[in-house]
Amino acid sequence: MPIVLIGLVIGGLLSLAYFSMSSPTPQTITDVDERDIEALARMIASETRANDKPIIKIAVCWVCKNEAERKGKTVHDLVMPGGVPSGQNTGGRFVSTRNSGTDEGREIARQVMSGEVSDPTNNSIQFDSPVAQRAALARNVLNYSKTPEQIAESRMNEGKEMVGLPGISTDYIRFWRYA
Repeated sequence: MPIVLIGLVIGGLLSLAYFSMSSPTPQTITDVDERDIEALARMIASETRANDKPIIKIAVCWVCKNEAERKGKTVHDLVMPGGVPSGQNTGGRFVSTRNSGTDEGREIARQVMSGEVSDPTNNSIQFDSPVAQRAALARNVLNYSKTPEQIAESRMNEGKEMVGLPGISTDYIRFWRYA
């Protein structure tokens, strides 16, 4: 009897080991850098509106994550070089981080950085808002010397294509990836 019992235990353990190895499980990264989270939270607070749909906030985070990966940098090094937030004028930085992050922004950033939510931008590395660009041009804001159409033409000349989000006008926000 003990030999049969030992055989059943070993057989059960082998079955469990096989099942564990053969069952696909979603791969998420749980160890995220809090500096990346805070940088993205500040970017969300600075580059989006509080009432924007979550997909927009997720998408702008993915753009930063994609561009950081493309450049071989961490997200916080791309978004907040030297750990310093940007002021009103981004001064040539990738994005603005002038506003303090919120708990909602930190949660969205954490979901993006952990891989919990997928990339709705299809690997985009830039975003812009034609509506905001037109408003800045009308107010003569520094660093806004091109129309949205000129910006789009320039990006297409660089080999990029525009990507939109479902249910969101590309006049409100649009994303760019290499074609």
